[in-house]
Amino acid sequence: MNHSNPIQYIVWDWNGTLLNDAWVFVHLMNKELEQRKLPIINIKKYRENFVFPVKEYYKHLGFNFNKEPFEKIGLDFMKKYKEFKYKASLFDESLLVLKKIQTLGFPQSIISASHNVLLNDMINHYGIKHYFEKIIGLNHFFATSKIELAKNLCETIKYNNQNILFIGDTIHDFEIATTLGAQCVLFSKGHCSRQRLQNTNGKIINNLNQIINLIN
Repeated sequence: MNHSNPIQYIVWDWNGTLLNDAWVFVHLMNKELEQRKLPIINIKKYRENFVFPVKEYYKHLGFNFNKEPFEKIGLDFMKKYKEFKYKASLFDESLLVLKKIQTLGFPQSIISASHNVLLNDMINHYGIKHYFEKIIGLNHFFATSKIELAKNLCETIKYNNQNILFIGDTIHDFEIATTLGAQCVLFSKGHCSRQRLQNTNGKIINNLNQIINLIN
């Protein structure tokens, strides 16, 4: 962390950062792959290849957008995801860390590539809405970039970007923080392998509890 720019505001990612759901995406993706007679994946392979925008990831897995449009594939996947949406749990430390950060007086928000309605629904389900000032998702199901959402948030809150900490689990989260001149911590148990996260030269944690030491 940059001690000359103390952290004053925290922005969380959702999937794979607070919510332990990479396995859900693997399980559902394998249904899609089997349906199309494409090779199935395991969690290791998923974490080695998952990228934003997710269209690129589908391409890598062998989906043919000439045969069927990405929009149709994406919506089919999301239909299945909605049936599974409450099957994942928060990471063991998520609640404790959110509570501790709130007690320390840091405002927190969430920015996610999930659809805004789905995101808010899930945050309500897990009973953690009261920890966040803002909960912001995309207005579609195609998990494109979160950079615009992050820019808008940074413009509406009264903190300098260098005093904002982004906590995420993908290379895209690091790109967002870098683009905005904010600080970043990457969590290694989410949707990206530790090895890939290390390529960013960003700060990596293996346990969410480590955030408390970083911001104190």
